[in-house]
Amino acid sequence: MFGIPPDDARPSLHGFGAAAFCWAAAFALLSAYWALGGMVGADKLSPALRDQAERRETAFVVTLWITTLIKVIGGLIPLCLTFDLWSSLPRRLLSSLTWLGGGFLTLYGLGDIASGAFRALNGNDDGAIWYAVLWGPIWLIGGILFLGTAWAYRHHANRKS
Repeated sequence: MFGIPPDDARPSLHGFGAAAFCWAAAFALLSAYWALGGMVGADKLSPALRDQAERRETAFVVTLWITTLIKVIGGLIPLCLTFDLWSSLPRRLLSSLTWLGGGFLTLYGLGDIASGAFRALNGNDDGAIWYAVLWGPIWLIGGILFLGTAWAYRHHANRKS
């Protein structure tokens, strides 16, 4: 009754990897959109970030392009791990990076949720609620997808050996 689930009930390695990539790609597109001057969603940022976006500060725009690149590369890691792309890259390295990325994203998301909720409950009107109910959960979802990918890969690799 509580044994190992049948193969078709186990987590999909490719499903998790593709979902983690899509999450990262969507987040990268949002950063690129803001870097190009788009403002939809910017009202959900902290006032300091919103001001930088409105003023189109060079350092802020450069930071957005750098984070876009990081998010694309970050999304490629679980994709390469699960679809065996760029087979010259060591699987152990890709797996470790996926675990680390998932852990970071999860903790970052939980931190945003906790600090945003704390600030919002204390009457801080700096957009804190959006970190508790929007940005934190988005980061948390990414963390879960990365960790799910790493776990599914480990499960898949253990079954092969």
